[in-house]
Amino acid sequence: MIVRYVRLARAWPHNITVSLFVIVVAAHAYFWNAHGWNQTARFASILSFVEPGPGQFTFRIENVVRKGVRGLKTGDWTLYDGHYYSNKAPGLHLLGIPAYFPLFHLERLVGLKPFSATLTNVNKAVINVWCTVFWTALATSLLCRFLLARGVSATGSVFASAAYALGSLVFPFGTSLWGHATGAAFLLIASCMLFWPRRVRAPMLCGFMAGYAVMIEYSAALPLVCIALAAVATLDRRVLARLAIGASIPLAALLIYQKACFNGFLTTSVAATNPIFLNTGKLGGVLGLPSVYVFGMNLFSPYRGLLLFCPVLALALPGILVAWRDGRGTLVAACAGAIIVVHLLAASFNGWPAGWATGPRYLIVSIPFWCLMLPDIGRLRRMWRLVCLATATLSTINMTAIAAVEVMITDGDHNPLYGTVYRCLLSGRYPLRQQAHNAGRDLFGLPPLWDLLPLALLLAAWIAWIARQIEKRDARVRT
Repeated sequence: MIVRYVRLARAWPHNITVSLFVIVVAAHAYFWNAHGWNQTARFASILSFVEPGPGQFTFRIENVVRKGVRGLKTGDWTLYDGHYYSNKAPGLHLLGIPAYFPLFHLERLVGLKPFSATLTNVNKAVINVWCTVFWTALATSLLCRFLLARGVSATGSVFASAAYALGSLVFPFGTSLWGHATGAAFLLIASCMLFWPRRVRAPMLCGFMAGYAVMIEYSAALPLVCIALAAVATLDRRVLARLAIGASIPLAALLIYQKACFNGFLTTSVAATNPIFLNTGKLGGVLGLPSVYVFGMNLFSPYRGLLLFCPVLALALPGILVAWRDGRGTLVAACAGAIIVVHLLAASFNGWPAGWATGPRYLIVSIPFWCLMLPDIGRLRRMWRLVCLATATLSTINMTAIAAVEVMITDGDHNPLYGTVYRCLLSGRYPLRQQAHNAGRDLFGLPPLWDLLPLALLLAAWIAWIARQIEKRDARVRT
């Protein structure tokens, strides 16, 4: 009996986590959304470094600021010494370069034209699969294994993992090169490795992932401080030293990048950003005191309310109380602290609506910590389990609708999800931009609404398979 249970415990998580990885890749890669200023600023840095020209092996993006070549144009720039750079942290560029370099040269080798607008759009999608989709899928799989290792039921582990990848803003904002979803994935991977039961998994790699999250999204530094404080409070000096060494590698690379591009180790890419984003009297032109009004809007409003867009995350609030009662105080403190500091930062930002965005995208780096605090629905009563499943279903439908219709609703629309997105979805008038695509329409030629059917069937089949695997596992353990 014991031997059989051990064998099942080893094999079963592997099967489930692999299926999670596959379903997340399939769902996120099913959509490819149009590029705005944010994504173009990131993608242009990759093109500039790889492609022949005056900016090769640099991160200068003059072509997409002044000329708008190949359908690419951005106002998300920083100007230094007469040259334009992306005003984003460089981590996503550096991830994309190793993917685009062989892709670009292979295309030229076989006679394709990577400089054409058509192939440029294809390359954007391919690079996003590596830069965003892959890391989200990896983080989701690791989250499931982490929760299982901490004693969460199989149902609860899969539920929290699916809520992260499919029921949160990680899903629609993972369908193009935003950076938020990738930063969240690196934070989640680092957090799981740090809080793994009994010992930290691969401390140097854990530290590297945490540090690289800051290279991707500067705002990840605040939740990183919270989990670092938890580490200092609980770990011995040798483990802390290895974590610090791992984190120092990407952070040192960030400082070198800033020195090379902006002539100052501590000069960030937003220091000389486009002045239309700056306000006088603000710290760095962008930060003031946290606003209670903005804090509430970012949680509860139909405009940017995280808990209205992703109601499944509201379950983390009772989940925090349960986790605290169960003696997981360090994890609770780290996650609650990370959530609070990210929300306070967003409430301090002059551009808190985040421009054209369907949802509070600046809060995406907090989503891993919401999901780590979700309750174990496998141990809830039937009624509460149904409530949890209902909120998760609504969240997943919301996120799929955003991915299908438009991730960049104008900031003048004060009800982007339950107004514009659902109105366009139900009337079949989507996507709102010609550059956006989904596999149902492009591969199978299906009309609106029907083009979402292949994804719906795939998710339904996966859910049925998961449920069957859990049922079989429980039956074998009982015998």
